Amino acid sequence: MQNLTYVVLTEVLMTPFIVWLIGFIIKNAHTLTNRNYSLELILLTMMGSMLDALVYYLVTPPSFFSVVLAVSIAMLAMTAVIVYALWEITIKPIAKNLSRPKIIAFSLILVWNEVSMGVFLRVLAFPFSGTADLVNFLSYFGDAITSYLFLAPMIVEMLFFLMFSLNKVIEKRVAFSIFLMQIADPAMLGKSSELIPLLIAYSIIMLFVIIFAFSYMYRKRVSFKKSDWRLFSLLILIIIISAIGLVMPAIVVRPFGLSWFVFALSMMVSMFIYFEIVLGLFSLPAGHPKRGQNVDSLISN
Repeated sequence: MQNLTYVVLTEVLMTPFIVWLIGFIIKNAHTLTNRNYSLELILLTMMGSMLDALVYYLVTPPSFFSVVLAVSIAMLAMTAVIVYALWEITIKPIAKNLSRPKIIAFSLILVWNEVSMGVFLRVLAFPFSGTADLVNFLSYFGDAITSYLFLAPMIVEMLFFLMFSLNKVIEKRVAFSIFLMQIADPAMLGKSSELIPLLIAYSIIMLFVIIFAFSYMYRKRVSFKKSDWRLFSLLILIIIISAIGLVMPAIVVRPFGLSWFVFALSMMVSMFIYFEIVLGLFSLPAGHPKRGQNVDSLISN
């Protein structure tokens, strides 16, 4: 591994920053103005576009053109979000609810930041090599998202909100199931002797998740709301994509990252749904004061 200091520093600084931003949204869900929401979008877009620009600069041969294009990548995203923020503030400056579209948009941007950070950490630790073609890029992307470098901050964030934010039993069940399915990522150590043991461990955990989640669903099916059924349907989707991701290496043998590309997609979908759960899309109304009351005390310290 190269640039260990920068890798650790990036994770140590950016993971708490993302946790703080999510915690701020949860804590202020009942008094969230469009100004506050737009400011969070600007901060997240700034971080995500900066990481993407750095990734592009690091993987391309150094030249004046690569520098200009890297800066343009960052500026394009920032311009779009600033225009959107100005429109929100001008048209609806006093909106005080975290609506469904905003939760979905915020979750997507959070996933974008997580993925950008994962790819950036991979480039720092294990620089891109090989021909610059689509297969190699997809393989490198699969390597980055299934790597422990991406997994470590994701687990920290998931564990934090699982412990301190979620109040509803069904939320905790599904969130805990998603969390379990991430901690045994079979490809986290790359192509190594630990792959088979991790693959067996993941299969056992997936079986446990199915029993753990669906036994609860069967017991409580009479009292389930529409949102509860939708949440469990999304969990089924994650399980299906993950199962396909486990089979893909037997079909696409190499390159390693490409064979685990579908599994990498399942991790991204899992994180997106997890953020939706944490932000309250499936539970209480967005403005309910109970959302994040445990996070409140931690964030304010």
